Amino acid sequence: MMQRPLLRQTHPFRFLDEASLSDDPNGIVGRRLFHADEFYFPGHFPGDPIVPGVLLLEAMAQLSRAYLNARHGTIRHGYLAKVASASFHRIVRPGDCVQFRATLVGTEHEMAGESSGYYAFKCGAHIGRERVARAELLLHEARSPASDFRSDTERGGNDER
Repeated sequence: MMQRPLLRQTHPFRFLDEASLSDDPNGIVGRRLFHADEFYFPGHFPGDPIVPGVLLLEAMAQLSRAYLNARHGTIRHGYLAKVASASFHRIVRPGDCVQFRATLVGTEHEMAGESSGYYAFKCGAHIGRERVARAELLLHEARSPASDFRSDTERGGNDER
């Protein structure tokens, strides 16, 4: 169990309480207890506080990053490059403890046998046996802190919206 995930994020923008590599060699699991005094609850939404979906996505991205850092044995720089898909199935409220899972499913250029620095993950979030959210994410691993990720056009994609 990694009590303090290998992440650059710190309070108040770390959305994992703990994480550990799973039995699956490509997977990691983590959890987060959402406390009633979190900074975003008073405004999201007054009188009906819920965890913003984007923060659930951020927790999944942080867990995916923790997996890569644990595999490398050090904190590396990198960024969320793409949310390929996301869906939300249940509202998360103050006091809920969410279990997260992330599984590395490949790299962008693995068919060509080259290291692209882009890693694809399938992620899920549950409270008990009930699904909260799921997402497919692409993380970029930078060679240095100042290194930006390439645009979709540079990766052979389409930048048009």
